[in-house]
Amino acid sequence: MIALAARLRQCGRVEMGRSLSVHRGSFGAGGWLWYVSAVCLLAAASGFAGVGTAAKQAFAERAPASVGALVMGVAFLVVPLLRWRQTVEIFEHGFVWSRLHRVLRVAATEVREVRWLKHQTKRSAQDEVKVDLGNGQRHSIVGVSNPEKLVNFLRSWARLGDGTASGR
Repeated sequence: MIALAARLRQCGRVEMGRSLSVHRGSFGAGGWLWYVSAVCLLAAASGFAGVGTAAKQAFAERAPASVGALVMGVAFLVVPLLRWRQTVEIFEHGFVWSRLHRVLRVAATEVREVRWLKHQTKRSAQDEVKVDLGNGQRHSIVGVSNPEKLVNFLRSWARLGDGTASGR
C-alpha cells in the first residue's frame, strides 16, 4: 500500500486532487494523414517485394524509391499516432496531458488563457484547444473527446488565476 501511495505521488494524482474528467484522443483526429501514410507504406512494401511494375527492375534500382516511401510513410504516421494516443485528465487542482513521448503536468494556478478553435474544411472539422501558461509556454491540444468540457474546466482556472472570478 505504501508503494502505491508513493507511485501516485510521483505521477501527481495526490497533489492534483481527485480525477474529474478524462479526454482521450480519437482515431479520426489523424485525419487524412492516416491515408497518406498507408499509401506510402504500401508503396514501400510493393517496392521491396517487387510487385507490379517494380518486378521488372532489379532490387538495387527500386530500393532507393522504396526506402524513400518507407521514410515518408513513417514520417506521416507520427502526427496521427500522437493525436490518437493522447489523454488529458482533469483533476481538482490541475490537469495531466499524456502523449506518446511525454507527460505534462499543469497546476490550475498556471493556466492563464484558453482558446477553443474550430478548424472547418469541406470534408471535416477539428477542434483545437490552445492553453497559455503563466511561465510563457503555449500548448495546443488537438483531437480529444469532449473539447467543450475541457475548455470549460480550463477557462474556469484561467479566470481564477487572473483574479477576475470569485471563489478563492
